[in-house]
Amino acid sequence: MKTSISIVLAMTATLTAGTASANQMYLNLGSNSYDDDREIVVFGTVIPGVNTARDTNFTTASFISFGFNDILATSIYDMTDGSVYGNFIDTNNLSVLNSYGIPETGTSLAGNTTVNLKQPNCVGGQCDLNTLNPIQYGDDEGFMQSWDLQVNYRFEGILTTSGISFTSGYLEISFNDLSNDTFSGGIRTAINTGNPNEKTLLHADLTGSSINAANLNLSFNVTSALDNFFWIDNGRGTYLDPFDTASNGEFATMQLNTNINPPIPTADKLLLLPDNYPITTGTPYAWAAIRQTSLNGSIEMAIPEPATLALLGIGLFGIGAVGRRGKLFGI
Repeated sequence: MKTSISIVLAMTATLTAGTASANQMYLNLGSNSYDDDREIVVFGTVIPGVNTARDTNFTTASFISFGFNDILATSIYDMTDGSVYGNFIDTNNLSVLNSYGIPETGTSLAGNTTVNLKQPNCVGGQCDLNTLNPIQYGDDEGFMQSWDLQVNYRFEGILTTSGISFTSGYLEISFNDLSNDTFSGGIRTAINTGNPNEKTLLHADLTGSSINAANLNLSFNVTSALDNFFWIDNGRGTYLDPFDTASNGEFATMQLNTNINPPIPTADKLLLLPDNYPITTGTPYAWAAIRQTSLNGSIEMAIPEPATLALLGIGLFGIGAVGRRGKLFGI
C-alpha cells in the first residue's frame, strides 16, 4: 500500500477505520510535459513566459473538489405504460442518445412548446470537469490549458409523484490531451483520441442518492482507478491512492452535488420519442419522454483507512491502554 507520507506518521495517526465525507486531494501527472509551453493566466490576464516548466514537481496543488458547469444531462423516462412515472435513465452517453435519433426537435407533451434535443457539446465543454476548487491559478500542471477531464455517465432510477431516486449506474472520468485535439483560431473544433495518455482515470459505481428540494446528491464507490494518478487525504494527513484501496476491496467514495429544477419534469419540457422512425439496438425503452437540462455542481472524494493500518492503529492504542493500566496497578 502506497502512502505519500512516512509509514510511522500513518501508524501513529490511524486509530480507527473510516471514511470522511470529503477530503483534500491532488493529481499526479507523472511528468512535467503538460506544465511546459503554456500560457500563465492570472485573473484573466496572460503573463508572458518562457518555454520552461512552471514548477519542478509533477503534481497539482491540493484541492477539495472538481467543479463542472453546463454539463448537458438527458433524462429518458419510460413511457411504455403511458405515464412518465416509473423507470428513467440519466445519461450523456452518445450511443444511447443516438439510439433515439437525437438530435431531434418536436412539440412537447404539453402541446404548446417546442423541445429541441441536442447531443452534448463535448467540444464546447459540456462534458468537462472544468475547475479544481479552490485552485484559481498556479500549480494546476496545465489543467484546462494542455489537458482536461471528460465525464461519461449513465444512471438508472425511479420517478414517483413524490420525487426521484437513483438506484444504479456509473460515472467515468477520462484524461484528454488537448494537443491531440483540433483547434481553429484558438477555439477547439474537435476532440480526437489516440494519444497514449488518453485513458479512463476512474470508474465509480452509483450506490445511492438523496434530494432536498432541487438539490441532488449522488453517492458512489470508486471501484477502479488509474494507478498513481489520484491521491486523496484520509483525513489524518496521509494521502492514499484509490487504485490500491480498490485492489483491496476498500473503495474510495465520491459525492456528486448538483441541482435538478424541477425534480419532476413538466410536460412543456418533455418530447415524446420515437416518432415515425425505427428504434435501433441499445434503446432502453421502446417509447420514452425525454428532457434535457444543464447541470452545475461539484464532485468530492474521500478514502477509507487501509484495514491493515487501522488494525495496527488499534493495536498501538491497546498497547498504550495496557501501559496505563499497568501504572494504575503499580506494575
